Amino acid sequence: MDTGHAMKLLKEAFARDGAGDLEGARRLATASLQEFGDDRTGAAAAHHLLGMLLARTGEAAEALEHIEAAVPLRSSTGDIEGGLALEQLRYELLVALDQPARQAALQVVAAAEKGGGREELARALYQLASRGGEDALPAVERGLAYCDRAGEERARSALLILRSEHEQGEVALGTLRHALQVARSAKSRLAVAHALLAVAPHEEDPLPLLNEALDAGELLRNDELRIEALRALAHVSPPRRALDHLAYAAQLAEGDARRTLLMQASQAASSVGATARAVDHARDLVAVCEGDERPMAEFILGQALVAHGDYRAALQHFTQAATAQPSGAAWAMAGQLHATLGAPEEARAAYEAALEVCSPDERGSIDALLAAL
Repeated sequence: MDTGHAMKLLKEAFARDGAGDLEGARRLATASLQEFGDDRTGAAAAHHLLGMLLARTGEAAEALEHIEAAVPLRSSTGDIEGGLALEQLRYELLVALDQPARQAALQVVAAAEKGGGREELARALYQLASRGGEDALPAVERGLAYCDRAGEERARSALLILRSEHEQGEVALGTLRHALQVARSAKSRLAVAHALLAVAPHEEDPLPLLNEALDAGELLRNDELRIEALRALAHVSPPRRALDHLAYAAQLAEGDARRTLLMQASQAASSVGATARAVDHARDLVAVCEGDERPMAEFILGQALVAHGDYRAALQHFTQAATAQPSGAAWAMAGQLHATLGAPEEARAAYEAALEVCSPDERGSIDALLAAL
């Protein structure tokens, strides 16, 4: 074991990280960890750095393994500040992995009580309250007690929003309006936007508040905030304006959120007779769907094409959907299109395929279609 060389490697790893060379930092941190041996302080630091690096590259499960290894090592050295940072990262990784995180939130609170300031403790209590449960409201009230000074308005506004979730009617609305007032006093666009999004659904006219939240998202270039504001605006706007909001949100979103928004945009376009736009959004949906999600996207595109009057293209997509994931609905739509296009035998084959896989509720309607040939 060469602790001096291990520490040199770790310092270089931190330098590489600062320079943006994550792969080099990861390689050096791994090498230092192997050389630290029984040096608990060094090993804790190496595990911590590796956890942060892996978290940044989206490898949350691997990151969590290093953080779990670092926590007892750091605790044994008496490094309270480092222990708080580790507990916080462990909580964030558990949330990212969609694993139970309430116990981790409690541990962050305990660590903040030992070595954090008022801001850290208020944030830890907010996290705990956001997990819900019987101790959520006490955590909110305790957190509010730690952010009642000038300069702590952002945390206070966030906690007031959480408090409103435990209230009803005019009391909840009053708390939310107070949260917005506090956020404005903080002169924080982000805090104001979150308060606007929280209070808007409870106001008689939410549009001005939601538009202000969207403006804040644009100024901050915060896609998550913009998407949330656009979703909310789509719920309360006239149909054609709602379509524009959904389409814009879909451009900003990624992953599951993008797929959901594209589907909603296609359906919204169809509902207002904008059939060409419905087809465009459905085509975009197909392009971002793979595996089990693809047949439903093909089905939605088929529906949009039918509404647009392009029956042959629609038939192709319904057939692709039914072939990939057999369903009564997809085969029945393919059968109807075959019949419309003057191909009764192909229609019959599609209806018979539908009867093989349809639900009991669908059988009657498919029998009727078959009988009508």
